[in-house]
Amino acid sequence: MINFFKQQHTIPLLVIVLLCHTPSIFAIEDTEESLAYVSLDSPLVVNIFSQDSVHFMQVNTDFQLKDASLAPIFELHMAAVKHSLMLLFSEKRFFEMKTIKGKLQLRKDALKAVQQVMLDKTGNTTVKNIFFTSLILQ
Repeated sequence: MINFFKQQHTIPLLVIVLLCHTPSIFAIEDTEESLAYVSLDSPLVVNIFSQDSVHFMQVNTDFQLKDASLAPIFELHMAAVKHSLMLLFSEKRFFEMKTIKGKLQLRKDALKAVQQVMLDKTGNTTVKNIFFTSLILQ
């Protein structure tokens, strides 16, 4: 029974442990490449507007890098990445962000913005994908 547990459940258990103790950077071996995920150290909070009032949006963001070796370079430029995202997020309207379509568009726009920052700073887009791990509108 113990051998079955070790053989069948070691990898899922490892994944659960990694997800429960999310570090700032962690790497996973992929079949094609070595991926790394970098998390913002704190959520981004911005004011967003509706027709008659001011709301806020709080977003936790994780970045999937093209290669684990790019993580130190990405972290070096984190201030510029955050700045770009803050500007982008604050342009959005409350009614747009309430829909799935609006959130998906924000994700696409955020990926483009971050890739552009990294391209300008390093000559490499660096980021493969972006994930909002939490998004709160109020």
